[in-house]
Amino acid sequence: MKKYLIILFLIFISSTAFTQWTGEVNLSQFTVQSQSQLSACVDANGIHLVYWRNGGIKYARANYNGSTVYYSDRVIEAEGSNCDFVNIVSVNNSTLYAIYKKNNTINVKRSVNLGSSWSQYSSRPMTNTGCNKIVAYSEGSDIHIGWTEYKGNPDYHYESYYIKFQTSPIQWSYYKEVTDQESSGGNNPDLTISANKIHYTYLAQGFYSKSRDKIKTSPDWQNSMDIPFSGSFIKYQKPVIANNNVNAALRVYYSFWQTSGAFISNSDRPFDQGFWNENVWLRESEVDYDTEVESTIDNKIHFIYYDKYDIKWEHRYLTGSTLSDQIGEIPLVAFPSSTLIANSNDLYLLALGSIDIPSWIKLQRYDMAPGAPTGLTITEDANNHPRLNWNASPEPDKNYYNIYRYDYYGGGWQYLAQSTGNTYTDQTLTYCHAIPPLQCPDLRNFSFRVTVVDNGSHESSPSNEVTARLVGDPPSKAGANDPNDKAVFEYALGQNYPNPFNPTTTINYSLKSAGEVTLKVYDMLGIEVASIVNERQETGNYSVEFNAANLPSGIYVYRLSTNNFVDTKKLILLK
Repeated sequence: MKKYLIILFLIFISSTAFTQWTGEVNLSQFTVQSQSQLSACVDANGIHLVYWRNGGIKYARANYNGSTVYYSDRVIEAEGSNCDFVNIVSVNNSTLYAIYKKNNTINVKRSVNLGSSWSQYSSRPMTNTGCNKIVAYSEGSDIHIGWTEYKGNPDYHYESYYIKFQTSPIQWSYYKEVTDQESSGGNNPDLTISANKIHYTYLAQGFYSKSRDKIKTSPDWQNSMDIPFSGSFIKYQKPVIANNNVNAALRVYYSFWQTSGAFISNSDRPFDQGFWNENVWLRESEVDYDTEVESTIDNKIHFIYYDKYDIKWEHRYLTGSTLSDQIGEIPLVAFPSSTLIANSNDLYLLALGSIDIPSWIKLQRYDMAPGAPTGLTITEDANNHPRLNWNASPEPDKNYYNIYRYDYYGGGWQYLAQSTGNTYTDQTLTYCHAIPPLQCPDLRNFSFRVTVVDNGSHESSPSNEVTARLVGDPPSKAGANDPNDKAVFEYALGQNYPNPFNPTTTINYSLKSAGEVTLKVYDMLGIEVASIVNERQETGNYSVEFNAANLPSGIYVYRLSTNNFVDTKKLILLK
């Protein structure tokens, strides 16, 4: 019998094994001429792409997994329009802005119909026609823009600049040279935003990395700071926000080891610290081609790179100072150039599909559980019922919310309901305003919390909890077979949440009839690694916590068995 169970589990796992990096999807409806001239963003309406072709700019939109392309080759600027360095941002999930260089201006076009058509919106003159990079970052209704301007020889001298564009009403802020403290300028700018500051990085003298901060309400930039590194020169730097720090991921060319080449390091500092902490080497194995870096709302910094010795593309993430194991190989296309974008906890990797130019685009997606909902509150509605409200999840592919309730008379956390909006009213409970309140029968504390589930059935960690004293029917406690209880239970095994998790997760299940119950966890070989429940239980809802602190990362299966009911689901432990 044991061998039979192992075979069943292997069949189940092989048919439903979870792969977080999806397979390649060809976006073959359009072609691009340069990976560096491709920009993308993700919002509630899908993936938006703008790309350069023969001096013009085109637009396309796809759904999250790339299976449908709604528009392709929509014209933003006609070919031959002398445009370069295109960026796209989404504001409030409703309006798209394309920001790019056109002749000697920073030009802005807008679409209010999901990219179907574009109109001229605004522009800002540059002081010099020479430019080799523009970056744009949206925050609310504002767009923060950084760029370079060519100032002449020697050494192809560039300076880096910053400006803020307010989209409604239209207003451009003070035009500021960020590298005015440098004797030889600054190149390759990038920027990110924290709650109160703008964080700007650039390459000074063409080979070492520096940064400057600006308080949003101030016109002045603070003193420049060196970003530490050990090596000959910097090829790439990218600022990202995680764990209330600003991080600078560097791709360093190092020529003093046994073999010279490019390596990845990271430095960080608190937002208000006036210097950078010493860099931490993330990969002491040589990397090649592009290195892509983005942060997600779970405070992970993700690195995608090509390991020159393992001869494969890899993905790892940094949590604090801890680097994860490799998160699988990425079946990336042959041509070594890519664009990585992040939204909520999901990553989207866009790469050229061919070494030939023009080339189509291939898409891969790393789909993680959404971030926990925030801002949960409880109020009393007009009919004295508790009404829950919470902030809408920024997860672009959210599907619905799960509401859970905790009755302090017993029973633990129970699944209550599902909602597609960010509000829910529990009409089974009421507030009591009798004086004294002892006249209210069954008055007791109830707590609530909410999770969000995406289209891939990944459930987030729970939100903050809210509690109120409310009146409800006496609870049907697990184990209390009360003939007056009107609740009807069915056999069910819920998906654990959060999933993936580290190291604890919650599993809910319900029993239609009393009986012997087992809830066990198995590894990929069908070997039992944990027994969570092994006892007789009565009709009711149950909630248990599974702690996998002693297990390695991987895919596991949990199995509920009672009477003639058996159900199995998978869980993913990521450390």
